[in-house]
Amino acid sequence: MKFAVVTPTYNASRHLAPTVESIISQDGLQVGRHTLEYVIRDGASTDRTVSIARRFESLGVSVYSEPDNGMYDALHRGLSQVEGAVYFYLNAGDLLQPNAFNLVAEAVSRGANWLTGMDVYYDNAGNIVNARRPLRYRRKYLRKCYYGRTLLPAVQQESTFWTADLMRLVDLQELSTYRLAGDAFLWHTFAHSADLAIVDYALAGFKYHGEHLSSQATVYAAECERFAGKIGWSDRALALAERTLWDLPPRFTDRQARSGRLPN
Repeated sequence: MKFAVVTPTYNASRHLAPTVESIISQDGLQVGRHTLEYVIRDGASTDRTVSIARRFESLGVSVYSEPDNGMYDALHRGLSQVEGAVYFYLNAGDLLQPNAFNLVAEAVSRGANWLTGMDVYYDNAGNIVNARRPLRYRRKYLRKCYYGRTLLPAVQQESTFWTADLMRLVDLQELSTYRLAGDAFLWHTFAHSADLAIVDYALAGFKYHGEHLSSQATVYAAECERFAGKIGWSDRALALAERTLWDLPPRFTDRQARSGRLPN
């Protein structure tokens, strides 16, 4: 299976190399089971990011550096360049688990067009410090951008993969206009055509390193309104009811969660 990945960067010299290494050293690539098209899109960094990225060009990674209008503009440019059966993106600092490609390929072969794994978080040294299984993701809530805009947790972008069929549905020019809600725009687009399946594995994760794009709730909400409309009181009540289930111990929620997971 061919994987297509983009890493958007800007002044990420301290964090880029481990991310790239976690992608190009995938178990499935080492044994020739899968192939990879990988683009790093840098926003004209002023530190050593580009020189570090170019170290990987001999290993098949394409590197481009030019001014852009932010992360989602860089992502739009990168996704326009790569082709594959499965797509994802990973920011500098975040990491894939070594067997992620094999697990994703298996899920796609079983019918998943869009999938996510456990929510995983690393400390600055790359150690897993937290991991949990998402309960479920309802398509109508994804279309309305409940996740991340209400009390429902956001879909972890680092652990989410999608197929070429869904990639063709994305208005990449529109994606480039977002500052914070680009992920939610992607999920909104995909949810019109597919369920978000959950696999009970750690695929990738978010690394805490203190240099992330700030979360600004008002900006995020305003961007979500552009494609998903406003959140009303009835929406918030539904989200609150769903969140109570997310907070229950797993033994109480496993049956409900199975409705959104791939069958064994």
